[in-house]
Amino acid sequence: MPDIAGVTGFPEIKRRSLSHVLNCRAQSIQYAKQVGKNFEDLNLILAHLGGGVSLSVYEKGKLVDSIGDDLGPFSSERAGVAPLMEFVDFCYDNNLTKKEAQKRIRGGGGITAHLNTASMKEAEEMIQSGDKNAELVVNAMCYGVAKGIASLSAVVSGKVDAIILTGGIARSQRVTSAVKGRVEFIAPVVAMPGEYELEALAAGCLRIITGEEKAHEM
Repeated sequence: MPDIAGVTGFPEIKRRSLSHVLNCRAQSIQYAKQVGKNFEDLNLILAHLGGGVSLSVYEKGKLVDSIGDDLGPFSSERAGVAPLMEFVDFCYDNNLTKKEAQKRIRGGGGITAHLNTASMKEAEEMIQSGDKNAELVVNAMCYGVAKGIASLSAVVSGKVDAIILTGGIARSQRVTSAVKGRVEFIAPVVAMPGEYELEALAAGCLRIITGEEKAHEM
């Protein structure tokens, strides 16, 4: 099985990213069925938008590369990629413990750090009330997601059949529209909101039982 986190030697990142992979693969298979094609014939880029943002690219049904939720754009709770030298200085200057530093990156980063909420609904309500800082932060997140998607398009030489936005934040029309506006030149953009990890596990087991797929070991 490919390195699901897009990096080598970071088993914890791989485990944390597994649920996102399950959901993205399930949505990819569902999309293929909706358009009347085989999953194995498509090149798809998936953006899972939730507490963390993870990005993955499937080439002819195989996961070939990805950007884990600690390695790409910031999200509602994750800091995403941060300048390492500055972050090291910040940790030492503020005498942060390991747990405190981790909280700055996961759980207390991203939109939470800027707006004191992890709720996209609340962030959008701020924007609607005229909060320009909230608008800037949400737009910046969308910008980062679009950049990540565009970078993964190079993996398949720009030959992308569709870009799928999934996860809880994919319910936000503001977010999906902003991302779509920047990347639809690459391929059609489809919003398939929600998280279906458990359903994906069950469906995967069924495909193995019926012989549609073979089991893989990590």
